[in-house]
Amino acid sequence: MLNRLVLSLALSLALVSTGGCSSGRSIATDRAFDGPPITVRPIDEHQLLVVEAPTPGWTMRIDHIQRKLNHADVFVTMQRPDPGVLYAQVIVEQQLLTNVTLSRPVNVYARTLAFGQTRKKPPYRLAAKSELPE
Repeated sequence: MLNRLVLSLALSLALVSTGGCSSGRSIATDRAFDGPPITVRPIDEHQLLVVEAPTPGWTMRIDHIQRKLNHADVFVTMQRPDPGVLYAQVIVEQQLLTNVTLSRPVNVYARTLAFGQTRKKPPYRLAAKSELPE
């Protein structure tokens, strides 16, 4: 009886922990990403995501990296600035380093959330691509 319980718990944990293998992320292809421009640059042996935000209030985070056979999909969420704060109108460069090596091209899928938005998250849209180095 105890062995069955332990086996059942182990299988449950295995199923939960492998749930991230399938991205489960909604990707829309009907239109392009409409947030601040994102580019991919090489840095040392890895891929660097660079965003040129129109004000300092924007935030950016990597939600998930899904490695596939010949490339990696990087899912990013951008959040708009707090509308109650006055920001300088200057372009700000933000950088996020990925753990994806230069030998694997990346597709960057991004979405934009309003400040404080936690529900009803929009789908990701293709925002940038990298190529294999020559």
